Amino acid sequence: MIVRNCNRCGAAITFVRTKKGKAMPCDAQAMPYRVAPGGPVNIMKPDGELVRGYWLESGTGDGVGYRPHWASCRTP
Repeated sequence: MIVRNCNRCGAAITFVRTKKGKAMPCDAQAMPYRVAPGGPVNIMKPDGELVRGYWLESGTGDGVGYRPHWASCRTP
């Protein structure tokens, strides 16, 4: 996985290929999650599927995924 820096905020990001073949910029650190339809956050799974759910503090939950970077970008 290639890690780069966001051109706007400088944070470490990576790109995950979506099911439609697009490159989605995501935060570089994968985090555990739990899928919950209608959940409060978007989660990009490593296989490119975007699901809704919750981030977990620890454990494995339903797997590890990436937060789309637009949700956390702190543009200066």
